[in-house]
Amino acid sequence: MKIEGMILTLRKETRVFDLPMSDKVEITTKNPFKVLVATILSARTNDKTTFKIARKLFEQVENASNF
Repeated sequence: MKIEGMILTLRKETRVFDLPMSDKVEITTKNPFKVLVATILSARTNDKTTFKIARKLFEQVENASNF
């Protein structure tokens, strides 16, 4: 297989992958504090659980001084 074919295959196959939680937080919030917190949470839980917890936490905590 030529490299172009491999690249096309990889692009096609990776479309089904979901972004990691920390990437989603970075894209939606642009808040480094929230990215850090989501990354720490995701180290110990799956992304589905992290998303639920982070959403509830971020409703109450906007930055480090709100902790």
